Amino acid sequence: MSRLKKLAGDTVLYGMSSIVGRMLNYFLVPLYTTYLSAAEYGVVTELYAYVAFFMVLFTFGMETTFFRFVSQDKSSAKSIFNQITSLVLVIDTALALLLCALATPIMNYLEFPGKEGYVYALAAILFLDGVSAIPFAKLRIEGKAKKFAMTKMINILINMSLNIVLLVGINAILEGKFMPEQAAWVNSWYSPAVGPAIVVFSNLVASAANWIMLGSAFRSFKFQWNKEVINPIVRYGYPLLFMGVAGTTNEMFSRLMLKKILPEGFYEGFSNQEILGIFGACYKLAIFMNLAIQAYKYAAEPFFFNNSGDKNSPALIGKVTHIFIAFGAVAYVGIVANLDIIAIFTLRQAEYKLALDAVPVLLMANLLLGVYYNLSMWYKLTDRTYVGTYLAVGGAILTILLNLMLIPSYGYMGSAYVTFIVYLLMTVASYILGQKYYPIPYQMVRGMLYLVLAGLLGHFCFQLKLDNFYFLKGIQLLIFLIFAGMVFILERSTLRKNRRA
Repeated sequence: MSRLKKLAGDTVLYGMSSIVGRMLNYFLVPLYTTYLSAAEYGVVTELYAYVAFFMVLFTFGMETTFFRFVSQDKSSAKSIFNQITSLVLVIDTALALLLCALATPIMNYLEFPGKEGYVYALAAILFLDGVSAIPFAKLRIEGKAKKFAMTKMINILINMSLNIVLLVGINAILEGKFMPEQAAWVNSWYSPAVGPAIVVFSNLVASAANWIMLGSAFRSFKFQWNKEVINPIVRYGYPLLFMGVAGTTNEMFSRLMLKKILPEGFYEGFSNQEILGIFGACYKLAIFMNLAIQAYKYAAEPFFFNNSGDKNSPALIGKVTHIFIAFGAVAYVGIVANLDIIAIFTLRQAEYKLALDAVPVLLMANLLLGVYYNLSMWYKLTDRTYVGTYLAVGGAILTILLNLMLIPSYGYMGSAYVTFIVYLLMTVASYILGQKYYPIPYQMVRGMLYLVLAGLLGHFCFQLKLDNFYFLKGIQLLIFLIFAGMVFILERSTLRKNRRA
């Protein structure tokens, strides 16, 4: 099997856990938008935006670090696994205890006084997921994509099932449709705070299940702490930590600050907490692009590290990046052309559709982020991870400044445009620097053509309004098919060559 076929096969397997699994998890969005008010969903959005920040701290950049050190010395893979897992275990224990100690001031800052239980539960989730990250990375470097996919899928099914059973069940009792004799009792303790608590509790149980499913990896683990091994691991990993924090700022800062800096009453009839929930729900629609990127990233990172010693590695990265752009552009047009249908099945209450116009911008921003992931391989393969830190920190600073400038004037659309602008600039900067230190033969002109055309066609499809729904869908389908056909014709010869690669 060729290397590109191996990458494609692994991407499909990882996609089973990422795309199929998260698609199942994605169906929680209509559940939340049915049973949670916009304000309640705003609480979930805000809490999990902070979780994304802390998850970077809890993993400490050790997944990529594990790939790098094992690819350099496969004979010491077991020792490296033990050393890195020991490091993560110490870091995560300290961070979890610190969060619990600061639970009260954290909840006061978030304007949820007396809800320290959220912090305790989320600290436990972060600890469990942070330590589990290294066994998952071990499965990836060993090529055990099936086990990886199965474990992730079961995790998502547990989380989704608990959400459905608890949210639907409690509301059925309150409405007298199920166990009506318990309605008075449930009504005595049920409040708007319970909905977000159910989301967090379901996540906690699913994260705990990961440890059971990864039992073999944990059973073989032995605590090891050798400074001669740990020190170079930390030196390689800490720039990735800062890069991850800055990258999460780029993605999450808009959601964190929307409630804080949006002028109250900016959207008539909605509080800032409700707008945060509405924007968070619509942001979830960008998941269709994120899923493909995540599945690809799971497979591509260990793949490129394992092939880093090949003299043809730069050409391989160039080919894979171009294929990614081509398929991503086609997917973008297809998703945007059908956003109205997606919204019907996903955003169950009309108020959630208020921020739908931000979704095409967020989808394109996430496609650019996927391109950036491809371009970022040059500094990971050349051990210049500090460059990624500079790029991410620069992007984070720009994200903060632009959000502070644009949110008060443009609301959530300002946040969406900032996300797009920052990812575009980071992509361009990474390309320029990469060509200087690790030249890769990208097909720049054609790749840019695909992205620009996809953006223009997607915008046209989204803005097109016709009274006849079927005629509208016919035009949008025709535009998609013409664009997809053009890409296929242009890439047909490339795909044929890659089958023989």
